[in-house]
Amino acid sequence: IEAVMTRNNDTFVSLYQRAAIARRANGKLFVSIHANASHNRSAKGMEVFFLSAAKTADAKSVAERENASVNLEDNPSSSRSMLNEKTLLNDIERDMASNVFLKESQDLCSVLLETTIPVTRQTNRGVKQAGFYVLAGTLPHMPSILFEAGFISNPEEERMLSRISYQKRLAQSIYDAIINFKVRHERGLFTRSQ
Repeated sequence: IEAVMTRNNDTFVSLYQRAAIARRANGKLFVSIHANASHNRSAKGMEVFFLSAAKTADAKSVAERENASVNLEDNPSSSRSMLNEKTLLNDIERDMASNVFLKESQDLCSVLLETTIPVTRQTNRGVKQAGFYVLAGTLPHMPSILFEAGFISNPEEERMLSRISYQKRLAQSIYDAIINFKVRHERGLFTRSQ
């Protein structure tokens, strides 16, 4: 597996550019890794999102917070246009590819939680769906997910997320999940067993 990072330091990369980097690299999967936050400091756990209309107020709130970074961009309209229905569905081929990648995105979400929860012993907040700009920019090209690895607003999880040993364990579990997804996908296990 070759990982292509959108950045390797603490610099801001627009949502549009993150998606563009994945497309230029001819990515096979897009995994956006985040630390969650909440006004409720006791909120904890991991959750994974794929692109769709939000089904819960909580999922909508997470998407709104993540999408709000568009306001920091030089050209916010580029990122906002990724959710423009006409842009996403401008031809039948793209629509069909998106549907296939949407199912694969859901499958990857499940595999990621199956793999990371036992290793990290985090609370499983489940697979959710919401309208993330960055996923809209990658979904027509590859399975795409957004992983919330824990809450930096929770003091206990903030300490855990800041530990190098935990970061390495988390990174290894993400890698293992991707390998597991790849193997299952290549063997056609998703279509037969689900």
